[in-house]
Amino acid sequence: MVKEIKPEETSRESAFYLWMKAPNPMVTLFKKINVTNLVKVSKKRRLKFNMLMDYCIGKAASEIKEFYILPVDDKLIQQKKKEKHKGH
Repeated sequence: MVKEIKPEETSRESAFYLWMKAPNPMVTLFKKINVTNLVKVSKKRRLKFNMLMDYCIGKAASEIKEFYILPVDDKLIQQKKKEKHKGH
């Protein structure tokens, strides 16, 4: 479920207006991280490193509320965070 929100009511107001004015909007993040433990798990459990890395990035992003707020056309849209499925 999505809903339109006012940029002025979020912590993303300045980023939203910069994004809307950018001729080719794009974001690139750089962060140096130690992946030694991830490599060990990958080898030990015979899982693809890239798959584990994608999982870690997705898990980290899902815990940041701003990742659920996206610019669409000239509006700011907030997506509802998915609830975790609880087993029987």
